[in-house]
Amino acid sequence: MAQRLRLRSPSGNRVTVDLADTPTVANVSASIRYAGGSLARGFQIGSRGFQKFASTYVAASVVHDRFVVHGREVVVARQIDGAGATAALIGDYHELMTVYGGPPPAREAVISLFSTLTIEDRADGMVVKPLDATLLNEFSELLTIAVAGRGLVSVPGPAHMRHHVPAHQGQATRHGEVWRGLVGGVDKASRISDYLFTMGFSRGVSEVHLTPEPDLSDDALLAWMNEIQVDWAADTAGGK
Repeated sequence: MAQRLRLRSPSGNRVTVDLADTPTVANVSASIRYAGGSLARGFQIGSRGFQKFASTYVAASVVHDRFVVHGREVVVARQIDGAGATAALIGDYHELMTVYGGPPPAREAVISLFSTLTIEDRADGMVVKPLDATLLNEFSELLTIAVAGRGLVSVPGPAHMRHHVPAHQGQATRHGEVWRGLVGGVDKASRISDYLFTMGFSRGVSEVHLTPEPDLSDDALLAWMNEIQVDWAADTAGGK
């Protein structure tokens, strides 16, 4: 039996992602970027503890400030080396985090930023939308599924998935077709992790970067990848 993830993206759209039954999914995260006029801001969404993980394992940081915005705690963390900072709004299930370059911004600036958003946090995902008065539009959206011993499955939002699919026909898979290209920065492939696989389905797209365990054959990895299917709900933008 396949693993079936029923997720809600930051824009509020519903998607079902099927994967082989093993190994189990290690983590699901999301990102969304809004832009309009002279303003652009990206957000990352992860399960509770997301910011603490980033502060421990990505860029060593310490808590700089804590306060409440619309009934939710916001934590600002600054990097120990002074190179950047993060601000995370803590929901019931997820955290909404944004990254700043340089020292942490003033508390008033962070409050103003999070006050421009409507946020709904549920077990299947956090929905984040700017207020109409901001005139901000969705620029990009991505779900990322990490599977230990296999790699990353990235799922672009339905409004953007057409930009990820090549114009030519791909090789047939169990649920659609696949295209293979080199990972950015790689000129010549010497192993399967040097490739980025784009998979197309009737109502979805995924990009797969395989990062296998040492004793796993390429054939076993490709067989695992062949089980992937992405299906955005038919009533979402871009659905058929």
